Amino acid sequence: MFMKFGIATAALMFSLTAGQAQTNDATITKSLTDQGFTDIEIRRDLEDGQLEVEAWRGEEKVEITYDLSTGNVVKSESERVTGGKAADDAADRADDLADAADDLNDAD
Repeated sequence: MFMKFGIATAALMFSLTAGQAQTNDATITKSLTDQGFTDIEIRRDLEDGQLEVEAWRGEEKVEITYDLSTGNVVKSESERVTGGKAADDAADRADDLADAADDLNDAD
């Protein structure tokens, strides 16, 4: 399910300087918090030149990816996860364990 968010339509410009990065993080966090989101994670992928944001509002998970050089939204997704963030984290851990087991089996 794709949705538009207030933060996604904001004209945010990004810079790679530390001071600007903190300002942008605060702007994004405030905008999402004002919309009722919590557990906001912001990651920079400098290799790809992208800023990735994940946030939760109950069982709704949003992921927004920005281009660091332009501030434009590259991708914006929303999905419902039964059980919310805790269930999503548990599923991620189970996937990681399954991948580790596969890697051990492949090494044999």
